[in-house]
Amino acid sequence: MDQSQSVRTDISFPSDRVVLRGWLFTPSGQRPAAGWPTVVAAEGFAGVKEVALETMGEAFARAGLATVAFDYPYFGESEGQPRQLIDPEAQVRAYRASIAFAATHPELDANRIGAWGASFAGGHVLRLASTPSGLKAAVAVVPHMNAHLTSRLGPGLRHPLALLQRRYPVVSRDNTGPAVMQDEHGYRFLVEDVARRALRWQNWIDVRSLPKVARYRPLAKGTAPTIPIRYVVAEGDHITPPAAVRELAARTLAPNDLIELPGTHFDIYGPHAEQMVSASIDWLRNQL
Repeated sequence: MDQSQSVRTDISFPSDRVVLRGWLFTPSGQRPAAGWPTVVAAEGFAGVKEVALETMGEAFARAGLATVAFDYPYFGESEGQPRQLIDPEAQVRAYRASIAFAATHPELDANRIGAWGASFAGGHVLRLASTPSGLKAAVAVVPHMNAHLTSRLGPGLRHPLALLQRRYPVVSRDNTGPAVMQDEHGYRFLVEDVARRALRWQNWIDVRSLPKVARYRPLAKGTAPTIPIRYVVAEGDHITPPAAVRELAARTLAPNDLIELPGTHFDIYGPHAEQMVSASIDWLRNQL
């Protein structure tokens, strides 16, 4: 299939008494009798669906997989106040709501639902894969693991301008300004690329997000995914370091493997995007 053979429709569904909005991508070929195997997907830290989910949805559709792509509550086109509030537990519940939506959609196969997530969303996928969720398989790309992101909040929060306003920056080029990520690669990707093409993306979060993020642990101690899962990590990742993912993969009893790509955290959307997408498709197509 080529890109012209995927169909994108606008969708909405409830979660926590707010309406989430997103896209449903479906292949345009003959639908299987039971419906399309489906991937539910959301974006990473402070992300909106326009960052990369159109690319992922079209790629999955070319491979015969439908995609439910959505914005978290408080972000993008989804409802919720205050805006730009990261509530990790609400985001996990939004993923569960997307699974429920897929399971009841007449074009989708309720028995073949998988999940995809990168970075902070990768952490959510780990949570879903290790608890009852209705998922059959998952892919976690450079996933957030426990306190790695929290540990990065320290330098930004110690900045003299930190916490003075409600809008706290997501990324800065270096340590001259407060931000969750003080990272040159992240700044180039998010500010110099994403912000120019995904107009709903904003380089700030509500400052009330910070304690919620600091408390968030995707996995309870000693737990691991119980469904087939592929881990994808970046060898030079300093934001979600791969060592913890390697350890998790080593103690995951469910069918799993680990793909290591060169580069840094944000290279999964840049020079190594094709490899990441291919690894995601191959696993989900074979498992669903």
